[in-house]
Amino acid sequence: MARLRGTAWIARREPFLLGACAGLCWLVLAAGGRPQTFKDSEGYLALADALQRFEVASAERPDRAPGYPLFLLACRGLAAPLGLAPLAVTSALQTLLLAGLGTSLVYAIARRASGRRMVALAAAFLYAADVDLHMFAPVIVTEALTAVLALATTWCRLQDGHWRRAAWLACLLVLTRPYLVAFPLAVGLVDAVRTRRWGAAIEPTWPAASALAGWLAAVSLGGGQALDAYRRINALHAFGTAYEADLWATLPPGPTREVLADARRRKEDAYRAAMRLTGSATPWNPGSDWRILGEAAAAMIRSDPTGYVRTRLAIIPAVYGGEIWPRKILVRAGAWPPLLGWWHAAYRSAFYGSFLLFALLLGGAVWNGLDWPGAVSPMRQVIAPYVVVLLTTTAALSLATYEVGRLGVSLHAFVPLLWALALTRLWLGTSHLRAPTSGPRACL
Repeated sequence: MARLRGTAWIARREPFLLGACAGLCWLVLAAGGRPQTFKDSEGYLALADALQRFEVASAERPDRAPGYPLFLLACRGLAAPLGLAPLAVTSALQTLLLAGLGTSLVYAIARRASGRRMVALAAAFLYAADVDLHMFAPVIVTEALTAVLALATTWCRLQDGHWRRAAWLACLLVLTRPYLVAFPLAVGLVDAVRTRRWGAAIEPTWPAASALAGWLAAVSLGGGQALDAYRRINALHAFGTAYEADLWATLPPGPTREVLADARRRKEDAYRAAMRLTGSATPWNPGSDWRILGEAAAAMIRSDPTGYVRTRLAIIPAVYGGEIWPRKILVRAGAWPPLLGWWHAAYRSAFYGSFLLFALLLGGAVWNGLDWPGAVSPMRQVIAPYVVVLLTTTAALSLATYEVGRLGVSLHAFVPLLWALALTRLWLGTSHLRAPTSGPRACL
C-alpha cells in the first residue's frame, strides 16, 4: 500500500520533478549560469536602463519593446538584495524558466493533447534534450523568454478553454517580440471561423493591440521614434534579401552595383554588404546613410518582384532548420562540453534535418492530431497558428537568411510535441508486430 501511495505521489508531481531535473541539468550545461551578451543585448539593456530612470525610449534602439527590458529590471530587483550580479541572475532565471518550467509545460500540454503518459514523457525528454533551444538560456536576448511565454500561452488556453487569461500571456509575448503581433489576430480569426462569431476574434486580440498601441504612444510622447526605427531596419532587411537573391545584377552600372558585385565576389553576407555600402558598422542607424539601402532595395525589387518573393519564401525552411549561432559564443566562453557538441549534431540531424517532414507532421497534426484526437484542437487553435505566424513573419521581415535560425528558435518549443505524437503513435501502431504469438509469454 505504501508503495502504491509513493507511485501515486510521483505520478501527480511528475511534470514538476521532470522540470526540476531539466532545470538543474541545464544550469550546469549552459555555461554554468554565466551570462553571455552580444550586440543585440545592448539595446535591451539600454531600454532597461531608460525604464529604470522612468523614461520610455532608448537612444540606442528606440524600436525595442518593453517586454524583455522589464524582465531584466525584475532580475535586477531580485539580484540587489541577494548581492548578486544582475546578469548572472538573469541567466540563471532564464535557464530555470526555459528548461525547468518549459519542460513541465511541454509535459502538461502533451498529456492533455494525447491523454497518454508515454506521449508526455517523450515530448518532455525531446524538449529537454534540444541543445539549440537551451543554449539560449545564458544569452541576454529575447529567445528564451519568448519560448516560455509561447508555451505558457498555449497551456493556459488549453486549461481554461477560452482566452480570458491566455490573452494576457499573448500580450506579454507580443511586447517581448513585437513581430508576433499577428499571432493574437490569427488565433482570433481561427476562433471566429470556428464559432461563427466575429466577436470571438476580439478576446485574444485586444490586450496585445491595446498594450502595443499604448507603448508606441508613450514612446512618441517621450521623444522616441520607434516607427522610424522600424522603417530603417526594414529598409536594411529588404536590401539584404534582394542582395542575397543576386538582384543587384539588375541594377544599372554605377557605384552601388560595383560595391555589391565586389561584396558578392568576396562571399560576404547581406549584413556586411550593407556595412560596405553605407560605410557604417550600424547601417540601420540615423547616423549612417541608411536611405541608400532603401533606394537600392526598391530598385532591385522593382526589377524582379517575383524573384524577391521567391527569395522570401525560400527563407522559411532556414527559419526552421537554420544554424543557431550562440554555439560560437559558448565555445569561445569555454562552456561547450565535447559530448554536448556530439549530441547537438545528432539531435539536429534526427529532428531538424528536413523541413518537408516537419511540414507533413504539422499538417497531419492539424488534420487529425497525428491520430491523437485530443491533439486536434490544440494544434488548430493555438500551436499551428503560432508556427505559421512565426515562420511567415520571420521570412517576410528578416535580413535574408542572416540569423533566421535564432529568430525562429521558439519553434523548438513545439517541435518535440509533434515528434512525440508521431513516434509514440508509430510505436503503438507496430506493437502487435513485436508481441509474441506463442509460448508461455503470449498467455500473460
